Order: sequence, then C-alpha cells, then structure tokens
Amino acid sequence: MTAIQFPAKFIIGNIVLLKIPAKNESVMLKELLKLYRNNRKHLFFWHHGLKQLSFRNTADMVNRIKKCRLICYAIYYLNKIAGCIEFTKVEKDSENTKYQNLSFWVDKNNVRKGIMYNCLKALENHFASQNIDALYAEVNTENLPSINLLKKLGYKNRSASFLLSDDGELLCNTYSFQKSLIKGKSA
Repeated sequence: MTAIQFPAKFIIGNIVLLKIPAKNESVMLKELLKLYRNNRKHLFFWHHGLKQLSFRNTADMVNRIKKCRLICYAIYYLNKIAGCIEFTKVEKDSENTKYQNLSFWVDKNNVRKGIMYNCLKALENHFASQNIDALYAEVNTENLPSINLLKKLGYKNRSASFLLSDDGELLCNTYSFQKSLIKGKSA
C-alpha cells in the first residue's frame, strides 16, 4: 500500500487546516486545549464526557494522538482557531476496502457558518485523490447538527450502537456513517 500524503496545510477560502505536531509544547496544541476547555459543555455530544477525552494538558492530547495513531488538523477560521478534525491512519476491512475513520468538532461560536462542511468536502477530495475508498464517522445519536451535516455530505447511516459503563449505565448511543469515495459506488 502506498503511503498516504497528509499535507501540513490546507487552504479553503477563509479556512486553513494546519496539521497538529505531536509535541507537548506546540503553540497550536495550547490554543486547541484552551478552545476545548472553553467548549466543554458544547462538546459533550462529541466527547461524551469520557475520561480519556477530558484533556488536562497538552501532554494528554499528544498521548491520545500517539496512542490512537491519529492525524489531526486544527481548523482556523479568519485566522482564529475554531475546531479540530482528526482521522485514523488508513485501515482495510475484510473486503480490502481502504478507509479512514474521522472525528470533528467546531467551537460554539463558529457553528452554522459552513466551516465543517467546507473542511470535510476538501478532505474528501484529498482522500479520493489518495485512493482512499471510504470515510467512516461515528456520531452521538443526539448530535443532530453532525448527523445533518454528514447526511448533507452524502454519508449513509450504517449502524447504531451503544456504550455501557462497568456498572451497566448507558454512556452514549452512536450512529456509524460511511461515505464511499469511489465514483459510481454507493456506501
């Protein structure tokens, strides 16, 4: 399998995606951590209150990036940090389909501005040019803005699942979405 190229920067009109370096003292990571902290309540449906996604410092963020082998981009809108997109390294399923899982969020002050739509559209085009067959995203069933965004972008709902705590308490329900990047092939 050929190595997928992940540029350091994508420019999409007033939006810039900058690849996040996996270094604890990165200025970008510090900005992202501050934005994350200012958006904790807003981001509940993205992070579900899970302990491993409750970052105390940039080292926690870097550890997650390394442990999960993520590629992360900070989203800048009009030169201010506005959110994050992360995805896994390329994986293959049982049918040899090359795919990537993605996760995304934008801060509460930048919702409904088309930022995430434009970011995901640009990334889809990039991944298609890199011969990725499909993209997957998992979204909380109550996260209607993300569900509507994925549907608008042509993602298809594949499944629903739930996560229980050790004591049997329901932590979250999620939908899994998929979009085929191969022309003429549906998800």
